[in-house]
Amino acid sequence: MKTLIAMIPAVMLCAAGCSQSPPAGGAPPAPETTSSTAPAKLTPEEQALADAQKVCIVADEELGSMGTPIKVRVRDRDVFICCEGCRDALLADPDKYLAKLDAAEAAKSTPATESDADSGT
Repeated sequence: MKTLIAMIPAVMLCAAGCSQSPPAGGAPPAPETTSSTAPAKLTPEEQALADAQKVCIVADEELGSMGTPIKVRVRDRDVFICCEGCRDALLADPDKYLAKLDAAEAAKSTPATESDADSGT
């Protein structure tokens, strides 16, 4: 009898986890999204620009790692950030981040060659 009484809390604990009924068809429910919270898709032209930029100039995170990159117009330039959390920093100090973007673009356009590496000997 004591064993039976000791098992009652364990059975109740297991049964508590089974209180939800499975969805019809056994498939998990689809995540709820609304058009106001879903990120906007980029046009092919915008996607090409974001792909060329590759990294958020504020957070140094890969663009797309936090969802669809966000395009922000700063001083007549389109800049992509990884999330809304970076918008305030970008707009608060645009010169800093545009200079960072310019430096990254310059580094991509002038790759080091093997002859540059060999000239140091």
